[in-house]
Amino acid sequence: MYDQAGQLQLLLARKFFWIFSDLFVTDAGGNQLGSVHRRFSVFYKNYDLVSSGGHIFAYVKAPRWRIWTFPVRDLEGNVMGEISKKWSGFLSEAFTDADTFLVDFGGNDWTQDQRALIFAAAISIDFDFFENNRSRSG
Repeated sequence: MYDQAGQLQLLLARKFFWIFSDLFVTDAGGNQLGSVHRRFSVFYKNYDLVSSGGHIFAYVKAPRWRIWTFPVRDLEGNVMGEISKKWSGFLSEAFTDADTFLVDFGGNDWTQDQRALIFAAAISIDFDFFENNRSRSG
């Protein structure tokens, strides 16, 4: 990911996966910021947000029936922010792969690295649930 001046800010890497995705986040200097891991659940869409030290600092847990909203929760289960997909209209949704997401940090004191990981979770959610991967090869 690049800033408006074209300077590298974040590097996001996903390995090949069958069911559950892992997204690794590195800063422009090559320092590991952490990772986002999709977890199994029958009734929920679950992601763990993991710091560079390997500790889960937050998670995303959204019911399957709420397809557009993904609450970001602290380890006690309190909603601390939200990732949401904006409806872009029938034609856009039906005929394009363009999506608009809102990442709300909830006014909390997230560190810069934690904010980067929450942002990366939005990208992982987009890839996992909203991108048309059927027509891609490789």
